[in-house]
Amino acid sequence: MNAQCVGILLGAAGLTGCASVPLPREAASVGLERIPSKAVAVYQPKLVVKDGQLLLDGWVYRQFDALTTTQTHIDVSFLDASGRELRSELTNFEPRDLRRGTHKMAHRGHYTLSIPSMPAGTATIKVRAHDEPHVNG
Repeated sequence: MNAQCVGILLGAAGLTGCASVPLPREAASVGLERIPSKAVAVYQPKLVVKDGQLLLDGWVYRQFDALTTTQTHIDVSFLDASGRELRSELTNFEPRDLRRGTHKMAHRGHYTLSIPSMPAGTATIKVRAHDEPHVNG
């Protein structure tokens, strides 16, 4: 093997090195649950650390027979081990209107939710697509 090949291999190995930052202790063992709606499928979310901040990050896809996704949003619930809700948040995905199309990107949306502090006792984060607006009561 010549020196140029060795250099390329070492460079490629270095690129894959420290790609991920470890999760904070309170987030490391949290389970993630996803629930689709009639309009949107939720693909496996993940907890990540970016720029020192804990984020819930994920993708949604338009369901095959959905007419629109513009009213759909993501409900995020932080649950303890018994299933009791500790906190809930709402986030949106972009683009809001996941269009029909043959190209995979046409019907895919992305969401990110900042989690400045994980509620104490969180065992599971439930990520649920919700097709209708919330009614303030």
